[in-house]
Amino acid sequence: MDMCGNASAYTASSLVKQFHDFPHKSRDFKTVSSDFDPLDVTYLEGAAFTGAVCILAGSVLFFMILLYLCCCACRKHRVDYMNYKSEPGCHWGWAILFVAVCTCGLGLAYFGNEYVKQGVEAAAKAINDGNQTVAAGQVQVSSIIIDLDSSEQTLLNLEGAWIGKGLPTEVQQSLVDQTIEARRQVGNAEYEAINIRTTINNVFDAGKYAEDLKKYDKWRWEGTLGALCAIVALLCLIVLGVCLGSSCTLKLTAFLMLFGLLVAWAAAGGFLFVAVAGSDFCISPNSFVDRELEDMSQTYSETVKYFIYCQDCPNPFESDYRTTMESLNTVSNQLFELKTVAERYPNLSDVLADIAQLKGSLTDVQTRLQSLWHNQINCTSLNAAYKDLIASACGKTIDGAVYTFGAGCVIGFGAFFLIMAVQQHWTRILTDDAWFEGEGTTLLDSRNGSGNRRRRRGGSARTPPSHVQQDPPRYTQPAAGYRRQEDVAMHMAEHNPYQDTYRDSKPREAWGKSDQV
Repeated sequence: MDMCGNASAYTASSLVKQFHDFPHKSRDFKTVSSDFDPLDVTYLEGAAFTGAVCILAGSVLFFMILLYLCCCACRKHRVDYMNYKSEPGCHWGWAILFVAVCTCGLGLAYFGNEYVKQGVEAAAKAINDGNQTVAAGQVQVSSIIIDLDSSEQTLLNLEGAWIGKGLPTEVQQSLVDQTIEARRQVGNAEYEAINIRTTINNVFDAGKYAEDLKKYDKWRWEGTLGALCAIVALLCLIVLGVCLGSSCTLKLTAFLMLFGLLVAWAAAGGFLFVAVAGSDFCISPNSFVDRELEDMSQTYSETVKYFIYCQDCPNPFESDYRTTMESLNTVSNQLFELKTVAERYPNLSDVLADIAQLKGSLTDVQTRLQSLWHNQINCTSLNAAYKDLIASACGKTIDGAVYTFGAGCVIGFGAFFLIMAVQQHWTRILTDDAWFEGEGTTLLDSRNGSGNRRRRRGGSARTPPSHVQQDPPRYTQPAAGYRRQEDVAMHMAEHNPYQDTYRDSKPREAWGKSDQV
């Protein structure tokens, strides 16, 4: 550190320190420096390493679940009607559970998104506050320069006012010389004021950065919020499909949820990169600024450091300010002498009026210059804006990025298991439908001794197909040895009271071909 010392009151949070310690690896997996340098490609690769690993993990999960769905779709599904039991199962419960997990992730993502927005808005406000302070200083200096230029022109006119007034030659020459010296001093003051304005203009022009920052953050906020709303809609459709037992709705939402899984992991990787890079900057923001100023001009460097370290650095405007004030004080003294001499001669009353007006104008310039020194070009206001900028960028912005990263991971894992649970649930629904529509619907539920027909999982009874007898009389259960469908059908035919008498009166061996079931 140079003569400015080390006066930073900022202390990095524990969260910033943890993410700063994340591994920084290049493309060939070599450890790179974690010193923040956004213009260094090697550093950017190292900061993006953990985010890339996160996105890679999401891609692996995406292809795993995609392969799983393809295998389930290609597998030939068979229903054992004789041994099938239409039990509720727990797939719908797992689906609802993972919907709840994803909902918690969405809440955390919304919270993190708002935190990032608040942090960026606070940072933009700090930049605007500093820019307004500088803009006010530019306006103040510009008005001072205009008044000094006007005063210089007044003194130029005053040089000729002493001539032709009937004054002694020595007195006239003395007045002219003093007026010329006063004009020279005003010119020096104007030159120093221009130097102050130039330094301010060259160093501080941050208004456009604040506007760009707010514009980009608005796009980020709207995009994140839109993705969250889309995932909420998918979760609502999944809940609706589970409640209605609609396999088509579940298939559609599961397919769309694949893209939600990808978006969640991509967002997690992106916000992890922001958290790591932001932590690298926030671990020591002044060090980054010092490194950037090494290649800058001395005037620029001294000015920026003054507003960062404030009282520990010399004020770069001090020399110009004091020179200007000394010149104006000299002019004031010279004007007083001119006024004293002019008061001795009655024919110089008009010149006295000009001197009084000039004196008042220069006094006003001195007052405004002092205000400029104590406010706009003093480190207090801009240093406060700088501290607010660091606090907001390294506070809520980093916290929000970390929360959104965690939410992306929760939603990504939740979506992975949710798709599996939904697939199992729609398979169960299709199996129930196939069993109900198949010949197994003509059998009684062996677990239900009352003789009621089986019901679907949701509890609502369906109208049996037209070929199924609506109100059958009491059956006797098939013997335990019957397993094949043909044996069961034969058994039912033997014990059906509605069979015709002819077939009942004959033994099975005597049945004709037309009597077979």
